[in-house]
Amino acid sequence: MVRRHSLYVALVLSVLVPMLLVVATRADQPAGTDVSGYLDAMVDSGVPGVAVVVIQGDKVLTATGHGSTGSGSADANTRFRVASLTKSFTATAVLQLVQKGSVDLDRPVASYLREFCTADDRSDRITVRQVLNQSSGLTDRTLGFNQYAARPTNAEEAVALLRDSRLAYDPETSWDYSNPNYWLAARLVEVVSGEAFSDYLARHIFTPLGMRRTSHYDVPGQAPAVAESHSYVFGHPLHLDDPDSFAGGAGGVVTTANDLGRWLRFQHGYSVLGQQGEVLSSTLLQEQHRRQSPLQEYSVGYALGWWNGEPADGGISRISHSGTGAGTSAYEGLFPGGIGIGVLINAGTPRADVVAADLYALVSGESLQDVATAPAPWPDVIAVVAVIAVGALGLRGIRNARKWAVKGNTAARWTIVALLLVVSACLVAVPWIGGRVVARQADWTVLFYTAPVPSAAVLIGAVCLLLLAAARSVALLRNRGMTGDYVLRP
Repeated sequence: MVRRHSLYVALVLSVLVPMLLVVATRADQPAGTDVSGYLDAMVDSGVPGVAVVVIQGDKVLTATGHGSTGSGSADANTRFRVASLTKSFTATAVLQLVQKGSVDLDRPVASYLREFCTADDRSDRITVRQVLNQSSGLTDRTLGFNQYAARPTNAEEAVALLRDSRLAYDPETSWDYSNPNYWLAARLVEVVSGEAFSDYLARHIFTPLGMRRTSHYDVPGQAPAVAESHSYVFGHPLHLDDPDSFAGGAGGVVTTANDLGRWLRFQHGYSVLGQQGEVLSSTLLQEQHRRQSPLQEYSVGYALGWWNGEPADGGISRISHSGTGAGTSAYEGLFPGGIGIGVLINAGTPRADVVAADLYALVSGESLQDVATAPAPWPDVIAVVAVIAVGALGLRGIRNARKWAVKGNTAARWTIVALLLVVSACLVAVPWIGGRVVARQADWTVLFYTAPVPSAAVLIGAVCLLLLAAARSVALLRNRGMTGDYVLRP
């Protein structure tokens, strides 16, 4: 018994000690006194690669990249996926059609898209504005499909998936962030303009603004070479190919720090290559940035493809949008004083919005005490220790199932089995439960890309509990027909 316990202790220490050493090295990362020093400290902490741009007025203060793309060094011309930052481009595309008189923000989407229908008659009243400000009533919790498991390849197929969906509330009476709103917006652009959405963005936004290394794709396989995406395993970055999910108008833009600088200058109202007015008028730019969601707390301070207000965790009010994908994090912010900041990271952590807030503090003359870094390994360590404990207890319970079945009240034993089944089912249903809590969809693919070790630990733990419940059920069933003088044999 002592030797067995020593083996367990050695196993746990072999996992914990290297992790503790990683924590110790990262706790002492310098804060950095300028943008370059800050980014160096980020990379030293374990962040694979990052590129940023800071503009003020019509000038670029800095545009640089640090770390690795997976196949080379990151710089200001490295392409990164920006996930939901795409929504600001999609909204601009729709507003261009408004500027041309081809679209009215307050007309129903169905008047432009005859193909659009749901299982809810109220969807006929959804306006273009309500799609862009996310108050349409379409929510992740009322979709008739899993948006990550479904595999549409274009906006037309994506909109067709909505036919079995319902609205969570009357349009314009509440608010929910949901990607399918922007699938609708992309399809609207296609039908009204007569151009494929990706082609429209290239011709009417990217090219006029001189964003030569920026493009859009509907599915990951269509994208050009970009910085490799990463998740973290025990605090160390691990490259994972992006899941093959549809992006459409909700995601799919690939850009660089240099190009993002042009976009931010334009969005701040400054001329880029003399094309600012031709891309979108100043009046419609202001309309795009105006808070328009029906509820006016921060959590629903949504404009048209942008947020407008203070961040949830505090800080100066700004117009911004974040983008978080599988192994990527991006942020664009229009700060006071004509300052614009873009952050591109080829990992999901640290949050790009936190980095942007730090950079704003630096360019505003403030000093920082710490740096946004790669995540500590503690969550993964805890997950591994927990699943080892569950596995060990489960194995012991399986080995002792026969003895357990003949002891005590049989009904109470069946209750314990039922409880084990319920708990394991809940663990397997983590994506569904989490989606209900935050009103967003996710599946195991998304969770694995976000947190590989904890996700695997949850599933392994669920399997262990299921096996234990099965073993005890078999033992109880076998014991049911036994006589009272049944004696366990060794």
